[in-house]
Amino acid sequence: MAIKLIIFDVDDTLAEPNNPIDEIIIRSLKHIECLGIKIALISGKPSAYMSGMVRQIGLQKAIICGENGAFINYSSNFPPEKEIITPFKKHEIELLEKLKFNITNEFGQKVWIQPNRVNLTIFPKTKESKNDLSQFLAAISKKTFFDELKIYEHSDSIEVVPLDINKGNALKKIMSLEKLKKEEIIAVGNGENDIPMFKEAGISIGIKFHDATHTFSNIEKALEYIIEIIKKE
Repeated sequence: MAIKLIIFDVDDTLAEPNNPIDEIIIRSLKHIECLGIKIALISGKPSAYMSGMVRQIGLQKAIICGENGAFINYSSNFPPEKEIITPFKKHEIELLEKLKFNITNEFGQKVWIQPNRVNLTIFPKTKESKNDLSQFLAAISKKTFFDELKIYEHSDSIEVVPLDINKGNALKKIMSLEKLKKEEIIAVGNGENDIPMFKEAGISIGIKFHDATHTFSNIEKALEYIIEIIKKE
């Protein structure tokens, strides 16, 4: 069955954090799009940030999934042509707001909190602050939100998200909208929060990450493999 959609994580997959996407990778993404394959980009970053990035690299029809798929935008326009919003429980939002308040009081200028619409993403400014934040969240989660929110740790940040918000659920929504089957999808990522979308895709590709059907040492090699698959179809 032919591949019709490829969904990519962004940070540590298409680019190193706080670095631009390399021009050779941009050319490969554009080439995939020109071959008639839909591209979706998914990240913990806000959808507004993602929209600016998509406009800058020049993808024409990318599906943009911000905050791990909490918001799915069709087009990088402001406002988007269509936006699909994950339903949120009032209690989850209240928990996240309270947690944000407690973290701000506890850590102050030692952390920076990403301006999300729903998810809580915290960037510790030092390795020590990250260790302290990790311990703080582990302790408080057992008391207040162990069964209601999920914690993801990344190389530069820690995310706290409602359980229903994950990349797998976002991919399932896109599959429903686009009337796609599992065998028509490739998912590319590099970490624990990419595993839910790996499970929904026919082919999963990990960048230096082995919980996937295929693993590559860098995105360039992964893109070469993807383009080879497409051209064989």
